[in-house]
Amino acid sequence: MSKKKHIGIGCFHFGVKKQPPFTFTGNQYLTELKSTLSKISNVTELEINTDDDFKTYSEKIEEPLPNMEYENDFFPSSLIFEIKFNIYIPFRIQSELTGQKEKFLKTFSENFQVTIDHSYYLPVCFIETLKPSKKPNPSTSIQIVREFIRKELKTIKSEYIRFECLGPSPFHLDLHIKPNTPPTEEEWHFSPKETFKKGYNKLDIYYNKNLIKNSEEALDYLRNSIRDEFGFFYLYIQIRNNKIYKWESVQENLTDLLKIQNTPGIKGFFKKLFKRQQLIGELFTDVATFEGESIQYDAFRQNTYNETFSLKDQTFFKSFIDKELEEKMDYPVKQTSDLITFFESRRVKSMEFIIALIASLLGGAIGAILTIYIQK
Repeated sequence: MSKKKHIGIGCFHFGVKKQPPFTFTGNQYLTELKSTLSKISNVTELEINTDDDFKTYSEKIEEPLPNMEYENDFFPSSLIFEIKFNIYIPFRIQSELTGQKEKFLKTFSENFQVTIDHSYYLPVCFIETLKPSKKPNPSTSIQIVREFIRKELKTIKSEYIRFECLGPSPFHLDLHIKPNTPPTEEEWHFSPKETFKKGYNKLDIYYNKNLIKNSEEALDYLRNSIRDEFGFFYLYIQIRNNKIYKWESVQENLTDLLKIQNTPGIKGFFKKLFKRQQLIGELFTDVATFEGESIQYDAFRQNTYNETFSLKDQTFFKSFIDKELEEKMDYPVKQTSDLITFFESRRVKSMEFIIALIASLLGGAIGAILTIYIQK
């Protein structure tokens, strides 16, 4: 058994693309998943482990099921769910999938072990590069397996199973698990060594050979940290992506409003009269909803962060996750609100002008009619 392990980390899931209405059952999902994965070229030693509660679970599906890539959820989910398989991908295929020449590939192996483990938040995938000829960059294995599965599923054309991947997959980290023998009888189990660098960071986790037999046992110890810490991270990414999509919707409506505002002539007049008010109302609602949800998301993120990292004896990936979380999106909420308010004030003034014009025209017409009537 190998003394070392080389791990890449990402977020993969096999969702359900069948359209409603239908009745979802755990057993049918497991059957469809096993059938689909078994058809992928060069997959061996496939295992799908879950509990009886999931197998017997049944639910009437009335609406399209969420896609993890675009929505704040994933389906199906279970706290006890693991997919594991080995996959052989020749260097020639790796080269095609990455766009790199074979001599520049950093996997140094054609064999990988894929594990997808459901966390409390989201599924986490870790892929081990098996028996590499040199020290590999294991994060590359995530990219290669991801693209290989996508390519294979296009050929398989399952009507039930959908492959979903949440970025960044790979996470910007190469994980290496190695043995170490302390000079004295120290009681530590793991000693991490962090290396931050441009591109992909590196984490060497040394396990105490006096307390842990081999790298397989070491990985078993580390699985909870990999699952929980990265499950939180990908939940944060999912929420962040959802905010981006919602803000894009606000921007699209704002662009439409600007187009209406700049449309000349009679066509522009009627668009301003009938469509502008509706768009402004939608924008006010969308911006207020976005701001309210942002406050809730920030509070939720902080709470889940504390639960994940503050209450554990030892965390291994916190520094790397913190570095990723430093990337924040700034949304011009106030400027957008001010712009919408400006257009609303212009709309109100336009309506006041139109009403005054109509009133004066009606007043003049009534006066003319009365004059004609009196002269008779």
